[in-house]
Amino acid sequence: MFESVRRAAIKEWSEDVPTTVLFGLLGKALAELAGKFGIEDRVCIFQLIEDGVASEDAALRAYVSTSLLEAMYLRACVEPKSWNEIRTSLGPLSEAYLMGWANLPSRR
Repeated sequence: MFESVRRAAIKEWSEDVPTTVLFGLLGKALAELAGKFGIEDRVCIFQLIEDGVASEDAALRAYVSTSLLEAMYLRACVEPKSWNEIRTSLGPLSEAYLMGWANLPSRR
């Protein structure tokens, strides 16, 4: 999946793909494939996202939050089942970010 996202980004942007675009494309791909991951992969993926949101690296935190999470939400919310699958997998920081950004009620 990650390789296909990278190839698509390079095809559109050549080798100078903006990092925000790459993270956004990854978020969209994750939303589209959310129901196809096994539980172990899902836990690993969403833990990596949570680690990015919690990172001390401000740039990484911004890429994960404003590019990946927002793109994932925007793609997933079109399909309620997809959004529900993703929402139950989000870590507390990731969910809090999206709930604040999208002005949605927290489930916790």
